[in-house]
Amino acid sequence: MKNKVQCSSCGAMFDDELETCPYCGAIHLRGAEKAYMRDLGRIRDNLEDLQNVKHKDSRREGVFVAKLIIGTILTLLALTLAVYLYSAVDERAQVQQLKEAIINEE
Repeated sequence: MKNKVQCSSCGAMFDDELETCPYCGAIHLRGAEKAYMRDLGRIRDNLEDLQNVKHKDSRREGVFVAKLIIGTILTLLALTLAVYLYSAVDERAQVQQLKEAIINEE
């Protein structure tokens, strides 16, 4: 059986678990404290769940950053190789032109 209390404001009897008097709306401290502690427990549980979610998201973010860095490095290596090969081909063409110019002068 639930305990009944008398409202200090209007004198009505109501359940001890309620936060406010259902008749006049006056605050019932014991009921308000129980509701506060109940809500605080829910918030604590939600914060624990949120920490787990953040941990998972940070791992995903770390993997994304690692992939981005590796992709950038591979792209730079490919560009460096392309420039090197282009300059080598260009140098060979210049050497060939010089050889032909020397042969034609003779």
